[in-house]
Amino acid sequence: MRFVTVKSEAKQASAVIFRTRDVLVSQRTQLINAIRGHLSEYGLIAPQGPSHVKRLIAQVADSDEAAPLFRDDCAPGFRDDLAPCLVGSAGDDCCQFIQAR
Repeated sequence: MRFVTVKSEAKQASAVIFRTRDVLVSQRTQLINAIRGHLSEYGLIAPQGPSHVKRLIAQVADSDEAAPLFRDDCAPGFRDDLAPCLVGSAGDDCCQFIQAR
């Protein structure tokens, strides 16, 4: 039988932080891909990656015909609350935590 040494509290805390960040980054990726997929049905296309979310937001804001419900009802909240965290421009500690590499 092999015995495992007991981890210190600092190592356990570090592992928790790493796993938490990993989950948050995964959820961010899922959200970006879902939004890109839904908006592509309206003809709004942007490249993959969080750095292109600003371009997608600008396309939604400039679009008169495509995705009117999203533009009028969802986009303002998305633009103000969620997008800064997705593109890394927020000063929030959580957003900085997700952006850290």
